[in-house]
Amino acid sequence: MRKALGGYHEFMRFSSFVALALVVFAVVVGCGGEEESVTVPYLVGLKEPLAFNVAADEGFEVEVQRGPSTAGPKGFVYMQRPREGTTLSDGAKLTIWVASN
Repeated sequence: MRKALGGYHEFMRFSSFVALALVVFAVVVGCGGEEESVTVPYLVGLKEPLAFNVAADEGFEVEVQRGPSTAGPKGFVYMQRPREGTTLSDGAKLTIWVASN
């Protein structure tokens, strides 16, 4: 009987090790997967609040720069970096320049 229990305990130890290994694998694969990529939208010509919301809703960290511009009316985006169509990782920084004159 004692020998039979010894085999059972060894089996249970092995099963626990396998289960732990599978959990670690699932966590590593689940957390270390590919980052989501996002395409930069065209924001030039939009009013600042709309441009900001569009970019933020797409997952970008938005930085706003203000300055005089002859390229557009006050409060409108006249330049952006990176350019539209660029593919970046979710949470990447996107800068818009808004006319202040």
